[in-house]
Order: sequence, then C-alpha cells, then structure tokens
Amino acid sequence: MRPLWAQLTAADLIKNLVFQRLLETGTDVEKAYERNWKEFETGSWEAEVSVGRLRYPRSAIFLNHWLIARAGEEVVAREVFAQFKRYADDDPNVAMPVLLEQIHCAAGQ
Repeated sequence: MRPLWAQLTAADLIKNLVFQRLLETGTDVEKAYERNWKEFETGSWEAEVSVGRLRYPRSAIFLNHWLIARAGEEVVAREVFAQFKRYADDDPNVAMPVLLEQIHCAAGQ
C-alpha cells in the first residue's frame, strides 16, 4: 500500500522557504511565482533523473548544482535544503527576491 502523503523534495522545501520569506517582506508572491518559479513545476523539471543509483526530480538536481556553484563547496543531495537555507541566511546583503531571480536566470527560463 502506498502512503497517503508525498515526501517533499529539496525543491519543494526551498520553494516553501523562499515564498515564506517573500511573503514576510511584503513581496507580491503570486507575481514572483508566475515570473520566477512556475516553470519549476512543469513536467520537464519534475521528471526524475538518475544520479548514480538514485533518482531525483530534475529541479532538485538543478538546485543542488546551483548551490554548489554559488557556495563553492560540495553539497550532498540529502543536505540541499539545509545548505540552501544556510546560504540564504549567511548573506544578509542578498534579498530573497534577488536570490529567486538569480535561480530563475541560472535555469535559463
């Protein structure tokens, strides 16, 4: 029997954090979602791809690689959300709307 709940991916957790923080700053979250995140929830980005012997959604793999490039250190897949949160918290000069725009631009969307 399959569980009644779905496990959240790193991309899901990152999305929740980003939009919670955007909401706290008074940003128009619907506009930010439409402009910078909506494409991450399409079939191509949600498709699972193999990384070694494990499978992850393409969006989670992208965010892992994006974070590695930005932070300059290795990030294992199971720690992507924690590392993203640490990265976002460590640089108070980068506002969440800017961070979201950077992710969007890096994805080539």
